[in-house]
Amino acid sequence: MFASRVKHTVTIPADADLCRPEAVDVVIRKLSHKSLEKAAEARQADVAKFARQAGPEMMGVIRDAAEAQAEAKAKDEAKKEPTEKERREARYQGFDRESTLVAGIESWTAPEKLPESIADLDESTANLLFHEIVDLSLGPLDPAEAEALGKGGSGRSTNSLTT
Repeated sequence: MFASRVKHTVTIPADADLCRPEAVDVVIRKLSHKSLEKAAEARQADVAKFARQAGPEMMGVIRDAAEAQAEAKAKDEAKKEPTEKERREARYQGFDRESTLVAGIESWTAPEKLPESIADLDESTANLLFHEIVDLSLGPLDPAEAEALGKGGSGRSTNSLTT
């Protein structure tokens, strides 16, 4: 019922090449409906900003290309269901990464302060945490996975970044 009570620990392993001498545990939390809404609105604002900057002529070219691609994809999709990877990627496209990270990272064992240091995360770590927060917040994509998890909590295991 209360999203803030649902938490999960993600372990980012030590990596000398990335100046991470020790593993870092990051506690993430499930986003509330309001936080999800804000992350979706931030993503929509980014898309609208891009459209304004591109201008009407460029947007026409982009729209024509997108329509052609959508038609070709529709023909292919009529033959097959989207893969789980495609469904997951579509899910992530709906949310702003920075907003999601700020709202979803509760604490970490790194000495850097939150939330200021979120902007300093490397790309792979930011992506991993973003995906974990969205997945925790929205639940499983697969109905069979949802049924297996049951009502007793998220049933998530600790995941880690592999480099």
